[in-house]
Amino acid sequence: MEMTIDEWIALSDEERGQIAREWSPYDTGGIDQLLSEIVDEFRKKHPCLDFQGLGNVHGSLELVVIHPFVFDKRLIPNSFLGLAVRNSLSEPLPDDFDVFSGYVWAPENYANFVDNHVEEVRSTLGNREMTREEILNALIGVPFEEWVEQCRKFGPGYTNL
Repeated sequence: MEMTIDEWIALSDEERGQIAREWSPYDTGGIDQLLSEIVDEFRKKHPCLDFQGLGNVHGSLELVVIHPFVFDKRLIPNSFLGLAVRNSLSEPLPDDFDVFSGYVWAPENYANFVDNHVEEVRSTLGNREMTREEILNALIGVPFEEWVEQCRKFGPGYTNL
């Protein structure tokens, strides 16, 4: 299916998602130009994100970005023009991050890190007025209380909050 970027953008999110789910990450013949233009659009709309390339998750194409640990993950879209967006850290976790040994991404680990590095995080994120809650939301990418609830749903060992 040959399609221009303008034709692709004119489709609804649902239509793009449906078509993109049919694409094989193992054979992009016929869509290479469109994928290249989707990547160009992504880079234009999200210049703060470090785009790494196209990836494959469970047989579906995705856009892959990396970011430092102290980063506002709310800036990363879940999807872009029909492709999922996966994000990963560009650096190891801080040495003092993993204090709750049950689950590395436990809310306790984020809270402890923010409490011990609040000024450093505010500076890195470029907002000296950020509250503790705003910082937690930024680092996690969703509201902190939603993350706590999600971890509780995962089951025992994911959080003690």
